[in-house]
Amino acid sequence: MAEQHPKQFFKEQVQHYSQQLSQIQKIIRQVAALRISSFLITVLGIYLTAGHSLTAVLIVSVAGFSLFGFFVFRHIRLYKQKKQVESLLQINENELRLMKRDTSHQPDGHEFLDAEHPFVADLDIFGKRSLFQLLDRSATHIGREYLALTLLYPLKQKEQITDRQEAIAELSGIPHWRQAFQALGNTGEKDKSSATELLNWAKTTETIFNKPGYKILLVITPLLGFVDVGLINFGILPFISFLVFLLLPLLVLVPRLSQINKTYALSSKKASLLEQYATLFEKTEEKEFRSEIMRNAVRTLAEGDVSAFKAIRQLSVISKAFDYRLNILIGIPLNIFFLWDILQSIRLEKWKNLYGDRFPLWFDTLAQVDELCSFAGFAFQHPEGVFPEIASEDFHVQGKNLKHPFIDPAVCVGNEVNIDGWSRFHVITGANMAGKSTYLRTVGINYVLAMTGAPVLADSFV
Repeated sequence: MAEQHPKQFFKEQVQHYSQQLSQIQKIIRQVAALRISSFLITVLGIYLTAGHSLTAVLIVSVAGFSLFGFFVFRHIRLYKQKKQVESLLQINENELRLMKRDTSHQPDGHEFLDAEHPFVADLDIFGKRSLFQLLDRSATHIGREYLALTLLYPLKQKEQITDRQEAIAELSGIPHWRQAFQALGNTGEKDKSSATELLNWAKTTETIFNKPGYKILLVITPLLGFVDVGLINFGILPFISFLVFLLLPLLVLVPRLSQINKTYALSSKKASLLEQYATLFEKTEEKEFRSEIMRNAVRTLAEGDVSAFKAIRQLSVISKAFDYRLNILIGIPLNIFFLWDILQSIRLEKWKNLYGDRFPLWFDTLAQVDELCSFAGFAFQHPEGVFPEIASEDFHVQGKNLKHPFIDPAVCVGNEVNIDGWSRFHVITGANMAGKSTYLRTVGINYVLAMTGAPVLADSFV
């Protein structure tokens, strides 16, 4: 399934990203030193030229602080690059640990355990040293939830399973793309409820601010404000006129403050999360796939002139702009002159009217891509696995050299299974600790994997 042995691939990736991280850290230290130096030299230059020429002071100030700003933005970009490389390094280190069947670093999915479920407890689908831990490479919480649902309710239709096999096989063959996708997710989402809050917000349809009256006020308020300030500066109007002007934004904003706060609460402090999703959408949209599931996913995210990536990035920009209200020094002037909270509320309502109905479908599609990447990561790590043939009979299970994923392949002894029809059953006998339960779990886990479209650990499986 993979031309290069996965262990060698992961080791090479660890070495590559370790070296890259070391180089980035070195550059960050150099840029930090240059940033401090440029600031100190600029201050010194202003001090030395202050007594000679105003022009010289302005030239030194503009040149010095421009250089300082360049180093600041350079440091920000390097820091983002550093976080990305750290994430990729951790991903490959985790893969090496999984190859040793060490799952102590993995989420165990205990929140998905269902005591009434017919097989999850018996087969160790969730929990410590579970199948979920071997599979999970989720970039997002919605992808992790999708993965859990796939394990809880495996597919039964042959066509659906074979379509997933095609998608998983394709994704397993592009490990660099998968890891880049995973790393983009790992750098952001922290709050498990954030995606749910966004989806709930998109479902609301009430229009409060996107109305002609408020749009007119958005034009009149800054016009009156800046004219008033200008006339005060020229001594035409007294300062009290500005206090009179302040009544306008107060009368507009205060009565609607509770509605504004409610609107803001649904999208507050989510700019970074939305930006993370935007990059994941972009990563998916820009890739050309062969499998039908993945091609359909791309068509869903980029349909005609509508792009999930562009739309979510636009929402991220609006959310970030709305967050300015948290800074008193910025938020108060913006609301006085531009009715900033009203403006951002209108922008959010416009966005929701345009894309709100597509929002759940986009997230569901992204979750499916994320979930398929988890299975593809498992497939890449197990080149000895095979994609099972899906039988057309009502019930048929036949496997050769079937193995348990948690048992070291060097010592694992494969077993056979052959059950042809619902009327057949096997009686498993043996001494205590002879491996009866392990055999049953081996058959069960591989059967679940087969029904998800993933490869099974066997020489053949039908």
